[in-house]
Amino acid sequence: MDAVVIDFDKKRRLKYTKESYWEILGNLEISKGSGYLLERKLNELDLKFLSVFLWAGLNWEDPLLNLARVENILLQYENNPVKLKEFETAIVEALRLVVKSQVCQPEN
Repeated sequence: MDAVVIDFDKKRRLKYTKESYWEILGNLEISKGSGYLLERKLNELDLKFLSVFLWAGLNWEDPLLNLARVENILLQYENNPVKLKEFETAIVEALRLVVKSQVCQPEN
């Protein structure tokens, strides 16, 4: 599965799995199957929501990267709307990649 490269605290690869999707839902207290609400939360660009999406997409590669650390790193960018939009765009692209990979998987 492909990943999207972002320049966060260093170059990192953003990738989502089914497990990271459940982590997002759990951390944002969104009921399962509520895709509309999930999309709405992402579009708010709230730092809390953005940090959850980033953490869930980054911890596959760095399991020691916790949510609090992602939030602290993200605070460096809170007054930089261009960088925040860049993160949002990367998140959306990484989510598209996982959906595309799920759709393209052959059925057994």
